[in-house]
Amino acid sequence: MGAGQSQLNKSMNNVFSKELLQLNTIINNVLSSDDKFVNSNYNFLFEDVCNKYTIVWEKELNKHLKVNLENLSGSIFLVPKKDILVSEEDQTEVTKQELCSKISKHYLKILYILSLIKHVYDLEGNGDNSLAGIISRNIHITNGTMELQYCSIPHKDYDSQHSDKIDFGNLQGLKLLTEHFLTPVEKYAFIEQLKNIFSRKPRHKLIDSICHDALVPLDKYNKIYNQKFKSTIVCDKKSSRIPRHKNVDLMFEVVADNPILHTRYCFSKKRLVIPLDKGDSHVRHLFKLHDNMNANYINNVESVLSILEKLVEKNTNNDFSLKNISNEELQSIVKEVKRTVIIFYIQSIVDYHVLLDYAKSIPNIKMSN
Repeated sequence: MGAGQSQLNKSMNNVFSKELLQLNTIINNVLSSDDKFVNSNYNFLFEDVCNKYTIVWEKELNKHLKVNLENLSGSIFLVPKKDILVSEEDQTEVTKQELCSKISKHYLKILYILSLIKHVYDLEGNGDNSLAGIISRNIHITNGTMELQYCSIPHKDYDSQHSDKIDFGNLQGLKLLTEHFLTPVEKYAFIEQLKNIFSRKPRHKLIDSICHDALVPLDKYNKIYNQKFKSTIVCDKKSSRIPRHKNVDLMFEVVADNPILHTRYCFSKKRLVIPLDKGDSHVRHLFKLHDNMNANYINNVESVLSILEKLVEKNTNNDFSLKNISNEELQSIVKEVKRTVIIFYIQSIVDYHVLLDYAKSIPNIKMSN
């Protein structure tokens, strides 16, 4: 979705290279270009990997024959090959294949988290084709002006049989999030809210979808929408009931006064050119909104970095390895990354709308094609 959009501001490439540097360093040292672990020992995703190892409960090691050899600097455990293992804690029997499957799923979840971060934030493109990157390239600041680009008519995709809707499955990371992370109820709450934003639905429609979201705390949404609504969101018991949702697709209606998502979708590109007279109170507030947008992006990236540091650690030789974490810790991290990514998508577009709407209200600004 974002690649063709770069034609808007050809000089604005690698828009978030500085902000994403730490994320890039970690991800590139752990994840390969084809989204596999760089360290092949972590790739418990292939059927033959488990066959290369004898699996044993750690607490059972002292039961096995231990041989001390003088010419070696340690001890050797003689572990019998067997397909059935018994847990010392509850005497539960588990086959080697079942245990290997659990290990595989554990590492697969970690792999998916790393891949999600990589694609949502478009680390390979330094953020250019992420939603925030696309939006950022609709904003251009020089020494004398701030230029905001937007589409003054609805986006259209004339290559599609549903030309009035845009396939957001092409937006970096969105399909991965909705298909492999979100539950059906979570997907409904998030996608309906995002659709309502891009179709600029009235306040009550947005609040309805916000109140169905059990992942993102309501106080966080109040911070996101503070400049837009100018009032606090309140969810009553009726509005927070889980709806009978149907299958939610990723076909979005993108109405007028949205960022240009791709040059081939917008046939009426407009620009607001605001002279940067810092003595003007309108311009000062506009800059405040723009600074707030940048700060929100940086805070979100720092949240992602905090999540990565729970999964990955730097070794003495300056490479990176996965931390040993429990399943409970991993489930908590999955919830945290879902929440952070949802905030990233929602915050990016809401901040742009607030900026654009305020700029259009400033008197005596210049509009051009």
